[in-house]
Amino acid sequence: SGGDSAACHAQMYIMGVILRHGNSYQKQKYLPSIANGELRLQAFAVTEPDAGSETTRIQTTAVRSGEKYIVNGQKIWISRVAQSDLMLLLARTTPYEELENKTEGLSVFVVDMRNVGKQLEVRPIDMTFNRHTNQLFFDNLEIPAENLIGEEGKGFRYIIDSW
Repeated sequence: SGGDSAACHAQMYIMGVILRHGNSYQKQKYLPSIANGELRLQAFAVTEPDAGSETTRIQTTAVRSGEKYIVNGQKIWISRVAQSDLMLLLARTTPYEELENKTEGLSVFVVDMRNVGKQLEVRPIDMTFNRHTNQLFFDNLEIPAENLIGEEGKGFRYIIDSW
């Protein structure tokens, strides 16, 4: 054994979302650099403090505003944020109450961690051993609309498909 299997698993699992559901521009922009090690995509922000294990109840929102999405909310137990150049984010793009099918209304975005600024606060959780786990706080984080993976509202399906 040896090494950090979590990093390898995260890289493959997260990359699968882009591989299976990203458009050709996203695949060309990200996948070669991830594969050759120039970019690290090892963080996937899904879990929230008030949603428990019911992913469809997440509350972090991404609201479209022209050519960008504005993200607000909180994530918890998100690993390898500091070690990642890119992070995938699952956020609510349609209010839960408006949905007939509760697995709809969530979308996946690529977040360039090198350019987030003060709109994303990362707080380490010190109670974990030998892992880099964090809470994330989004305060009007702007994400380019071109960073939406696949169709808006289909993100839950995309993350399940990439397991």
